[in-house]
Amino acid sequence: MYFSLIISTIDRTKELQLLFDSLIISEFTGFEIIVVDQNGTPIIDQIITDYSNQLNIKHIKSTDTGLSKGRNLGILNASGEVFCFPDDDSVYPPSLLREVFNCFGKKNIYQGVSVKCRAIEDNSDFGRWSNSPTEVNRKNCLTTTMSTGLFLKKTAVLDTGFFDENLGAGAQSPYLSGEETDFVLRFLQKGHRLFYNPELFVFHPKKVINYSSIEQKRAFEYGLGLGFVLNRHNFTIFETANIFYRPLIGILYGFIFLNFKKTKFYFFSLKGRLRGFYSKLN
Repeated sequence: MYFSLIISTIDRTKELQLLFDSLIISEFTGFEIIVVDQNGTPIIDQIITDYSNQLNIKHIKSTDTGLSKGRNLGILNASGEVFCFPDDDSVYPPSLLREVFNCFGKKNIYQGVSVKCRAIEDNSDFGRWSNSPTEVNRKNCLTTTMSTGLFLKKTAVLDTGFFDENLGAGAQSPYLSGEETDFVLRFLQKGHRLFYNPELFVFHPKKVINYSSIEQKRAFEYGLGLGFVLNRHNFTIFETANIFYRPLIGILYGFIFLNFKKTKFYFFSLKGRLRGFYSKLN
């Protein structure tokens, strides 16, 4: 078994089926799927049963909730040489695993490969992605990594340690993001090397569609996590200037074009990033 796909899931059924459908037609078949089921009810049991005829699925039920907790439990139960962490609403292109496998062969000095995320709705890039292939480092990790696009060798993951369970969606702290950045920075600090290939990608739904009140709330919560993690890893305000001026630009554009929902969205994003950056986790 080469790849272990570790999926922490809650409150998703159709999305999980779409992910499984994409894996059935994968051009590379040497993988297992570890589903950490945090639902508390059997809403995906039949889905797992139906797809187990075509996919190698290990179904693990957990009473704990939280994305980082789910991924850590998955790590403990995974047997592949390379771990990856698809979100339960992501989709893999058919050639992705084959191309990542080949990438490891060509770039054998690396312990990990990172790929882009593209919007499942229209195939566009979303986020702040770099367009140049490069080695991931402290300065560029925010433009070259997202957890659902990480493929990391088991030995390097175990050496780095687990995801911080105080960070990420479903955490008991206010910091509902940043777990992937924290993990990548610790991965690099251990001396492991990570290659970013922007020609490869995972599909994922857009996180921002119409700057709704729900998206505004998420912008604040995600901003808290991002700001906190950068502070934890001793980034200076000058090193992180771009994460503050980007929402400032968004606020300005919202005012110029009288899009006050957009203005509020970027205001909450900036507020969260600043508060997180100047906070400490108890």
